[in-house]
Amino acid sequence: CYVDHSNWDRQHFKFPPGATLFCYPSSLVHVTKNDFFLWLELLNRVDGSNLILIRKPYAMYHEIKHWTMEYRAQQTFDIDRVMFLPPFSNHQERWAMLRHVDLFLNSSGGCDALTLMKPVLCFNREDSDFLSCQACDMMLAVGLELFVVNNNQEFLKRGETFAKRLSAQKSVQQHLKNHNTENPDKWI
Repeated sequence: CYVDHSNWDRQHFKFPPGATLFCYPSSLVHVTKNDFFLWLELLNRVDGSNLILIRKPYAMYHEIKHWTMEYRAQQTFDIDRVMFLPPFSNHQERWAMLRHVDLFLNSSGGCDALTLMKPVLCFNREDSDFLSCQACDMMLAVGLELFVVNNNQEFLKRGETFAKRLSAQKSVQQHLKNHNTENPDKWI
């Protein structure tokens, strides 16, 4: 378990002020080209948004850079909106970065997201890896079934709507805060 003892703001990480931040905080080996192109499509739909990825392993980082250029050849796209951060040297630094994320994407970072009272937008599909399935299960367990989608169209629609509606973001955080403060005796 990690605790954020820092006061690092978005500027510390070179995140644009006011930008919607999407993040896949896991190892890049789990990223497929189809999922990555879907994330880039979501970025195209949400002005001023950025995608945060952790640059590990290094070989996959180069593959994803190649995919970014391939996508840009097909679409008008600012490749600087995909931000690669180096692997963090400690949990406090990672935690300080993650608290700035607005929406986690089909991620194994479900526990991090829920601790930060943020949702994970994930797929309910048979070919998902174990950790992504776990994130979906967590969203369902806390009553955020709207973030568990069945297809690409739903993924884009939910991600875009959530990113563009500050009231929705605040409602989700309040829902998770209320869920975290429920009396555990009621669960048994």
